[in-house]
Amino acid sequence: MAICIDDLGQSRQPVEWFERHRYPLNAAVLPFLPFSEESARRLSAAGVEVLCHLPMQPEDPDLTPPGPGAILFGTGEPDLKAAVARALDAIPFARGFNNHMGSALTADRLYMRWVLEAARGRVDYFLDSRTTADTVAEAVGNDLGFPVLRRHVFLDDRVEPAAIRRQLNAAVEAASRHPWAVAIGHPHPATLDTLARELPRLAARTRLAHLSELARSPAPAHPVVRRP
Repeated sequence: MAICIDDLGQSRQPVEWFERHRYPLNAAVLPFLPFSEESARRLSAAGVEVLCHLPMQPEDPDLTPPGPGAILFGTGEPDLKAAVARALDAIPFARGFNNHMGSALTADRLYMRWVLEAARGRVDYFLDSRTTADTVAEAVGNDLGFPVLRRHVFLDDRVEPAAIRRQLNAAVEAASRHPWAVAIGHPHPATLDTLARELPRLAARTRLAHLSELARSPAPAHPVVRRP
């Protein structure tokens, strides 16, 4: 089972948590923020697998701006691919990348092809956060021969310890029935505190893995777990 914590790069505190809790975890760092590069370097030194958390077009970018360096509709192919390359280069030691927001762009076959083509040769995989059921990322990745992983469980749609524990158990159960499962969370204090308490128990029930290992394995056919 792989656990990925998104949205790093905004402060140092989540990085310090990873440095205290040495498990084979994964962390996605937003590019072009004050602590982006420092976070990526410190996470890698702590044994955490680093991803670039690439901002992508949401359904309404005016309502929810995706952030610096966002990949948006209306960008031509050369400029879009150059923007993807800049974002990936901004996160040292990144082995893969995943979408920050992106519910609109991950559902667009042409734009996802450009994104994955730009990433090929720079990183090893794309983790689809599946912010929309209409995502085409896996299908495009299969067409290109580029590994695309999927998120199965969101840990903290409800930022409450009891709900987070239930989602962790759902992820372990999914991993026990299939080759592997991926859970995504965020650096909320409740999420990190719950993980700190639960990781010893989780490590006894399932093998925690880096995402790059899963990218080399056959994709599991099990569905995404419904949000709590």
